[in-house]
Amino acid sequence: MKCPNCGLENRPGARFCKRCGQAMEEVQGSLCPACGTANQPDARFCRQCGTSLTTASAPPQPIAELTCPACGASNKLDARFCRQCGTSLASVPSSPSADAGLTCPACGAALRPGAPFCSQCGARRTIEPVPLAPREPPLPSPPRASDAGVRVAGGVSGQMVVGDHNLVLQVEHLHGDIVHKVQQQPQVRHRSKAATSHLDPTPELLDRRTELDVAADAFGSAAPIEFHGQDGIGKTALLRHLAHHYPGGAYPQGVVYLLAQRTPVADLFQCLHDAFYESDIAFKPSERRIRDDLRGEQALVLLDDVELPRNEVESLIDVAPRCTFVLASPQRRLWARGRSIELGGLPLEDAVALVERHVGRPLTSQEQLDAQGLCAALDGRPDQLIQAAAQVCEGECSLVEVSRRAQTSARTLTTGALASLSDTARRILALLAAVKDAPLHAEHIAAILGTTDALPALQSLQQRGLAQAHSPRYSLAGTLGEELRGSWDLDPWTERALSYFASWAEGGQATELLLAEADPMLRVLEWGAGAGRWEQVLRLGRAIEGPLALDRRWGAWAQVLQWILEASRALADQAAEGWALHQLGTRALCLGEFPAARTALTQALDVRQALGDQAGAAVTQHNLDILVGLVAAPQEPEEPPEEPPRPPSPSLPLLVKGAIALVSILILSVGGWFVWTQIRPPPTPPPTYTPRPPTSTPVPAVRPTDTRQAPTPAQPRPTDTRRVPSPTPDIWGPNIEDIRVEPERYPGEALCGNQQADVSCQITDPSGVGRAALSYRYTSAEGVGTVRTEAMERTNDGRYHASLGTFPGEGELVFRVEAWDDLGNPSSSGEQGRVVLSCIPPSIEEIIIDPEYRPGKSVCYYQDLVVISSVVDSPPAEKAQFCYRFTPAEGGSPRSGCVEMERVDDQTFSAQIKAMGWWGQLSYTVEAWDGEGNASLREDVREVSMCIE
Repeated sequence: MKCPNCGLENRPGARFCKRCGQAMEEVQGSLCPACGTANQPDARFCRQCGTSLTTASAPPQPIAELTCPACGASNKLDARFCRQCGTSLASVPSSPSADAGLTCPACGAALRPGAPFCSQCGARRTIEPVPLAPREPPLPSPPRASDAGVRVAGGVSGQMVVGDHNLVLQVEHLHGDIVHKVQQQPQVRHRSKAATSHLDPTPELLDRRTELDVAADAFGSAAPIEFHGQDGIGKTALLRHLAHHYPGGAYPQGVVYLLAQRTPVADLFQCLHDAFYESDIAFKPSERRIRDDLRGEQALVLLDDVELPRNEVESLIDVAPRCTFVLASPQRRLWARGRSIELGGLPLEDAVALVERHVGRPLTSQEQLDAQGLCAALDGRPDQLIQAAAQVCEGECSLVEVSRRAQTSARTLTTGALASLSDTARRILALLAAVKDAPLHAEHIAAILGTTDALPALQSLQQRGLAQAHSPRYSLAGTLGEELRGSWDLDPWTERALSYFASWAEGGQATELLLAEADPMLRVLEWGAGAGRWEQVLRLGRAIEGPLALDRRWGAWAQVLQWILEASRALADQAAEGWALHQLGTRALCLGEFPAARTALTQALDVRQALGDQAGAAVTQHNLDILVGLVAAPQEPEEPPEEPPRPPSPSLPLLVKGAIALVSILILSVGGWFVWTQIRPPPTPPPTYTPRPPTSTPVPAVRPTDTRQAPTPAQPRPTDTRRVPSPTPDIWGPNIEDIRVEPERYPGEALCGNQQADVSCQITDPSGVGRAALSYRYTSAEGVGTVRTEAMERTNDGRYHASLGTFPGEGELVFRVEAWDDLGNPSSSGEQGRVVLSCIPPSIEEIIIDPEYRPGKSVCYYQDLVVISSVVDSPPAEKAQFCYRFTPAEGGSPRSGCVEMERVDDQTFSAQIKAMGWWGQLSYTVEAWDGEGNASLREDVREVSMCIE
């Protein structure tokens, strides 16, 4: 706080200047977001720079608009014709008059008609968003088989070969995808060089010498490396540098770069295979085929923004064992293998060089000092340093002003940067934050905002370090999106984007265009499913599921189908529910997940038959027939080794040999026919729109007036009156899925032995589930094994549960779930494994603060402090952190901070903090972590005294 008389900076909350004794202003109000000056509590404008103090943090709102009744495009309020299709908008009702009865959103004062700002407080007038009217998609051709609510959008179609059974998936939008069995296999060719996304080289990389040395040591080996840290810390820049600076001889296949953000692991498997192989037709190999093909590949694989759980990361690394994987992730993913390094801020010298680079000119000696203060306040974070330098470069403020804001708080710096933006730029930031930072095309940004000047604003945001370009797309930089989602209400923007993409995707867009915008559409779909916007979820999901299937992104495809199923049930749209079940079952069939395929397709068949959807039922029955054929087909035996020809044996005459062969063929034929009639359902027609007539009950031949067609003589049960199409006979055991172990230390990887663990799963069967059991084997670190079987009970949540109990120490757990239906058909989940950890955190034995005024009670306000903590653990604790909060006496502003403690020896950590500068109370904590992430916390408090006897 600055003295109004002599200008000396005093402590926050000071009542008198410590130099001249002048009474200080009692300022308890907010700080100016533009210049950081403290103002009175009731101040409406900053006394230093005049910036409004009431609207700086208010999120921008979407602008009201007219929606075209023909194509759904957004238009300006005064538009007479649609800018997209030319339809007259004269009859479209506009939003209520914006000038009638408007009040200021900040202070509540009445606004004059047409006034852009409040005359009372200076706040900008905002217009509440008018929701986009959802439009019905164009009618399909040929007409729909049912009017029960199924909407068909677009004309996406295509086919591909899937899996190891030579199945061809024909993507059809009307009644669902169709599967065929073919004999010809796709021709897969190996690439001479791995195909990858092009990465532009970064400017000269600042610092990161330790990280580059670690990467250089790992080049040529299969040991993975991980760099983890918060967004904006420089992980992607490090990967881009490595992509252009690696020993080519160590990786004959080159480098592969994959953006793993929000990408299922199955889709990353497919991306890796596509990088090394190509085929003459679209081909989705099985996971077994992918592992076989990638076993010998040797390349540098860069995975950016990895968010996968630990077990899936391990599985991804194992799929290509000779490749070196370099991961960039927000949190640590590698624990038991490779090297994991946490990226921190830049050192002071390199951080100042980064500021100078983005200011665009050499810094003066005074600016060098100001830059050092700025870098220290922001902990050397590159993204925030770039944003601060951009404000100086744009001439909005000086380096000393930016440094002062940053030392107040990093949030004040961000708020100041937002306050100086245009309205269009702020609305762009709100939209990009609403789509969860997914790159968004500039044309879509302009269309959603309803503006034509989006591109200059986007370029300005990029220059300020608030947005980053992925030409021609843009996304938010660093942690800005997280900050905006925490302070702005972005739901109106997300809903606006969801409605826009639903209308745009239904407009018959090309498959390539839909795939190019898949990421933002998946983000808004996820929001829509969570917010219950089921109609838009159903429309957009139906529009993009086909392109995802054709692009072989089957992990994302499964998620979209699940959202469609949830939407159809929430809307009570049975036709859409039957379609979604058909798609889920068809996907499982192609992947070889036969129990799941049988369950979903059977449910789809029941729904479609109940609706009278004969064409849809025929398509589902066709895929069920393919499933039955795959399950009933005998496994092809391995070909015996070739032997040299032998001379004919003279022991048996040729005629006898022929008779034996004939009898053998007859026996095999009769036996095979008998087995086939027991497992094969009654024959059904190929997919057609004309259903088969029901089979009539046979009548004795003595009635000459009966003109009905006689039944097939080979019918085993002449009184069978089953409906057509007939359900598949139940020859499988129950379907076991969604197995969970709770709680887990690392999902899918490890659990804590000292915590009660529970195993649950979903078990379904058309014939009913008879019983289920959990069998497990625990082997301790000393090699002592325990085997148990526990009955699983069905609870109110519809899942089956069994308790694992606790385990005495570290070891290994292997378990499986078994189930039997009411007919006695068994099934098993197969074995799964978990590592059992002790999960005992480090023990913080003692915290010493030196010097102390009164031991254990108080310290002096003018003395720097050294904190020493004793942390006992085996093996030694990995790191420790000291956090404090100082509350000054007489109502001053509190101060807080955290510092990472330095290791003195295996059981001692230390840290240094500056003097508090005033008397009050100091509360602090020491937190320590071991190598497995187990943490312990100890807290204490000291009085900060004036130390006057």
